[in-house]
Amino acid sequence: RVLVLFSLLFCIQLNGQENIADMLTAKGYGKNTRAIIVANEDYQSYSNGIYVENEDLAIFQAERFRQLLIKKIGVLPENIQFLPDALNTNIKLAITKLQRTLPQNANLIFYYRGKTYSNNETGDLFLVPVDVSDNETFFMFGMKDLCTRLNTINKTGITILIDALQGTKSFKTCMIDNGFAEGE
Repeated sequence: RVLVLFSLLFCIQLNGQENIADMLTAKGYGKNTRAIIVANEDYQSYSNGIYVENEDLAIFQAERFRQLLIKKIGVLPENIQFLPDALNTNIKLAITKLQRTLPQNANLIFYYRGKTYSNNETGDLFLVPVDVSDNETFFMFGMKDLCTRLNTINKTGITILIDALQGTKSFKTCMIDNGFAEGE
């Protein structure tokens, strides 16, 4: 089963760090946890002349989440794959690498900070790698695909955290400071 947590960053101001740490600890995350952290910020470097707005502070906020995993949850630093400005291929390779090395009883966290795209017709949500412009949905990484890949790796404990505002920049707002809303 895959538990997907979508961040609705405009929710009531909560002590998000404690909220996320408490939630992950309660679900059994700790030393035996593996994590993939994707922080997509620099979209302009890959846009080939097409203006694509960057996502401010994505790497900074993802590093804060990485530190939360290490210091509050007890995840070992070597069990965290940190992918700043990840291409679609980088994300898929990280999942494949994890598939080869994940112990049988380990839990898995996938954290994404960057742009997202929501298809209004189908309701599908996509993660936008840095090498994809806003209108290239074919090359975006769909949540259905992500959930299928992660569920194939580990059926015991998977948490997906999407720390982004759909259709707009997140700026300084993040789930560590503002809490999160659980969703499908």
